[in-house]
Amino acid sequence: MNLKGIRLNTSFFPTLDTSKTVVNKNYNGATASFSHNTDTVAGDYVEKEISAFKNNTVLSAFVSPFSSITDVDNINITGAIEFGIYIPTDRWADPRYATSTDIMVKYPLIPDYNSSTWTQASIDAGFNVTLGATKTTKYPNHGQQLFDVSGGKYGYDLKNNVVGQTDVTTPLILFMKQWFKEKFRYNALTASYRNGASAIEYMLKDHFLNVRNSINDNNTDYSLSMQKSSTTRQGDMDTTMTREEILNTVRSNLETTLSTGGWYTDFTHWHTAPKGEIDEFLNTITTTTGTRNLAKVGYKTATEYKALADNIGVVGVKSYNDSVLVAVKVKNDKLIQEIQTNLFVNVNLTDTPLANKEITCDYDIYKISMNNFMIAIPVNNVKALLLRQTDKPQYKTLNKPQLVSSSKTLIKTDVETNIVIYSVATGGSINDVTVVTRSTEYKTDHVINLSDTTKDYYCGMITKNKMMNLVKFNI
Repeated sequence: MNLKGIRLNTSFFPTLDTSKTVVNKNYNGATASFSHNTDTVAGDYVEKEISAFKNNTVLSAFVSPFSSITDVDNINITGAIEFGIYIPTDRWADPRYATSTDIMVKYPLIPDYNSSTWTQASIDAGFNVTLGATKTTKYPNHGQQLFDVSGGKYGYDLKNNVVGQTDVTTPLILFMKQWFKEKFRYNALTASYRNGASAIEYMLKDHFLNVRNSINDNNTDYSLSMQKSSTTRQGDMDTTMTREEILNTVRSNLETTLSTGGWYTDFTHWHTAPKGEIDEFLNTITTTTGTRNLAKVGYKTATEYKALADNIGVVGVKSYNDSVLVAVKVKNDKLIQEIQTNLFVNVNLTDTPLANKEITCDYDIYKISMNNFMIAIPVNNVKALLLRQTDKPQYKTLNKPQLVSSSKTLIKTDVETNIVIYSVATGGSINDVTVVTRSTEYKTDHVINLSDTTKDYYCGMITKNKMMNLVKFNI
């Protein structure tokens, strides 16, 4: 019985039992969620990636073809760092060069954006300004400022809900979305504003689910917005605070997040963070959390999961002879088509044909206890799945992957993983490691080639369900 792609409606499931299912509010059935992100990926990303493995935390980076993006192809395939779009709010789609194939020409900086005086470039672009007159830097931004300075040629008049004569924003957004999909092979549904210039938000709601602004306000609410503030910016909080005071603020916000089922988000510029700071911060999150169930996931995953969970209309079960159907009805099917993240649904099989039995289906199942299971459902293309009895269950777990054995030529892990091998001088810090090799096909046996016996080696491992671990080894 192939039920893939079935779309639920009340006539098809007239006796759907919704009392036996619960949609989890957080990814992996966690109590709360945490995400850490940045907006530039330079060569020092390695220090952050290895800390991600060490702290079982998927990190995030907002990127742009106009900013540094060192080695992102390999990072992306590994999975320890997720990506979103860093919106270049200081650029526009210059209508004079719409046919250019050079992105630096087609999407240049807004004329005189970073200047303190108006030049001929702005006049040539059609701005109503006085040559040589003083101006504010980082001006004009998309929206009202661009509308005003061009006399209505460009931008958007928020006061009167009037669009400029020529749209210089949408082509830029569409280019960024297409560039991202070609590079990362998935749709960008999250973004961050460059320079904190969020006046462009009026154009983003049709393209993104969640967009980060530059504000940090101790917000731990699990919500989505075109103006999503961060909980903290631990790397550049109040300069009068000591490091311990900053970390105490981090701990306090995390406790609030865990007690309310919220979402703690932190933004830090990796390229300016002192060596070891990110690892110290992530370790604070890890030790404060302890054994509590915190989903330490990427900004993309947390955003997609929230959008998905909020878009579920009905989830229920129906018994079919010796099987149980789990079905999902969404409120807006169009919204979830680009979402990659699975929905985690708890199912109670008491008083069903599968009561007190082991089960299987075509998707990941986590056994919580007898008759209680959590199912990971890829709702973007599956609306119903069939649970069946089995004598050989293959349940997934939320355990961290383990290194079974290591040698110069082979790494074995206990479950299928992607791995990264790092090396450092004997006795050196993980903050000083370099990448030796990556293996990016999920499997248990990874063929490698190591030769330097004077080094300390570390193996970073990540599973398909984003559980991570870091283990030191020698050859």
